[in-house]
Amino acid sequence: MLTGPARRRSPSRRPAPVLLFPGVGSYRPGVLCGLEELPEVRSVIDQVDHADHGRHRVPRLLLDPGGPDERHLSAHDPTSAHLAVYTAAVAVSALLHRRFGVRARAMMGHSAGEIAALAAAGGVDVGDGARVVLARDAAIAESAAPPGGLVVVEATAAEVDRLLAEVALPSLQRACDNAPNQCVVSGAAGDLPALTAVANRNGRRTTRLATTIMFHNRALIGAARAFLDQISSVTVHLPHTPVFSAPLLRTHRSTAELREATAHHLIGPVHFRRALEGLHRSGTGTFLETGPRNVLTALAKATVPDARAVSVLPRKTTVGHLAAVLRATS
Repeated sequence: MLTGPARRRSPSRRPAPVLLFPGVGSYRPGVLCGLEELPEVRSVIDQVDHADHGRHRVPRLLLDPGGPDERHLSAHDPTSAHLAVYTAAVAVSALLHRRFGVRARAMMGHSAGEIAALAAAGGVDVGDGARVVLARDAAIAESAAPPGGLVVVEATAAEVDRLLAEVALPSLQRACDNAPNQCVVSGAAGDLPALTAVANRNGRRTTRLATTIMFHNRALIGAARAFLDQISSVTVHLPHTPVFSAPLLRTHRSTAELREATAHHLIGPVHFRRALEGLHRSGTGTFLETGPRNVLTALAKATVPDARAVSVLPRKTTVGHLAAVLRATS
């Protein structure tokens, strides 16, 4: 058992977890408040702020609990929220590895979390990962895609596909298969209310996410191509820890594949439920979420209830609280 933040347990006695990296919907202001003096955390924040030239005030967003909330940022400055989620996840991963001795079996990102997973695994350096996030958002902003959004539907993938067939609007597509009874649909802003109405009429609850972008949608194919061009100069390495791809349902095999998959996540679906099931079948018993809002933890608990799924960022983020979470996980 861990007895303090600096004491490390032998890797042979601790089950190797898979680290989960969240995407849209996982920002929380001030999430790293209380951890900012730790060198592992400060280094990541500083590298991102340097790569961003301080334009998106990432330190303030992560260290000030009174900062703007996710809905405000999604409406007025979504890139700031995306950079903050990326930075927090990479910082927590560094903290788990360097201070607590956690050795991950693999990293897996959900949607934009794939970029954070790649950086945490050593596939790109932290600053370049931030530049990839910036390039992605720039490509989306410059694309011809109309305003859109994402709707969570509490239904199976098969049920959601039937709802989409009933609505029959071309912009709508199943973006994520998250859990046995949760999917996400992506589409144009004007088409999503029709889906919500049909789903509710069929007894399925829906929730509109705080984004105006139709991620994982064919409408972003132009943005994906521009994004791939923009990141062609970024140095990509084979990661020191395997990066499991939820879209591909396997680990990445080459740097070329990593680069292409990073751009493809704008248009391709996320098979998160199937990825969790596959990892669990192959021996993964513990999933640790690096994000602050328990989003992926809840999905893992619903999908593989026999596994342990834990968010390592409780509301009160101190080294002592993190140590307590990891002790309970062990």
